[in-house]
Amino acid sequence: MTTLTTEQKIAAAGYTMQEAREFITAVVDRPALIAQKAAEAGLNLADLAHIVNVGVGEVVNYFATAGVDVNAVNGQKTNLSLVSDLQSGDVYLYDPVNAIGRKAFSFGTQITDIATAFNGDVYATTFSGLYRYDFATKKVEFVASLPMGANSLDIHGTSLIEASSNDNVVRFLDEGGHQYAAYSLPGGAAGGDVLVQGNQLYRTTGDGIMRTDMRTGVTTREVGEVGAKYHGLAEATWGWIVGYANDGEVKAYNPVTHDVMNLPKLTLSGVSPSGATEALQMQVDAWA
Repeated sequence: MTTLTTEQKIAAAGYTMQEAREFITAVVDRPALIAQKAAEAGLNLADLAHIVNVGVGEVVNYFATAGVDVNAVNGQKTNLSLVSDLQSGDVYLYDPVNAIGRKAFSFGTQITDIATAFNGDVYATTFSGLYRYDFATKKVEFVASLPMGANSLDIHGTSLIEASSNDNVVRFLDEGGHQYAAYSLPGGAAGGDVLVQGNQLYRTTGDGIMRTDMRTGVTTREVGEVGAKYHGLAEATWGWIVGYANDGEVKAYNPVTHDVMNLPKLTLSGVSPSGATEALQMQVDAWA
């Protein structure tokens, strides 16, 4: 199948590149509208970057800062998860509703959590380090050392968000693993995982899921049923957060209604989930 260029996509939608650029400039303070129009025209992050002549990372951070789902803008949302095994470092593509999964790749070392970048790369924490699986080259590389006890990881824009079971500090890292900010959050340490949805940061603790509004810093306790043993949190297209416990329990949490739904128990034999993250369509296509 031939891939359309940005210019061809714009033309098919009935516009010129200049008109598209002028529209984005005129409504740059309305990222949700730009995301909506991009979806209608079949444009992805790279297309938008090409239109306004900036780097893709700048577009990613523009949407992420506004609380717009970057993977949705990029046309990559799925209902599947990536689930990691603590001891082996193996990563599985997993359907939590139908309880079907298969191995995708391995970090080859004990890992404590994983997170997917918009380009398909997968980052992982050990108890003291940060690693990256390069989606294009299929190679694993060491990125940086981390504070001892690192066990939670997610990605917001192009920033990595890491937390430790040893404290209640959430650290913001660049793609090279260099820390540029850190915040102490009430409610206890991230005993299981962290996940960012829009401008909301969720973490599993001994008291259940805690939610922090990253704009105001206000933290609230959400539900107690998805606690510290849930080492993996992953988004799904249906709007719920899927939690994977280290004993194989799987639950889904609705961040709007606060409902919790039991899903089938994990069917990956011998796997003790250490982390989970959203699977992108490009990864599903490559690993199906």
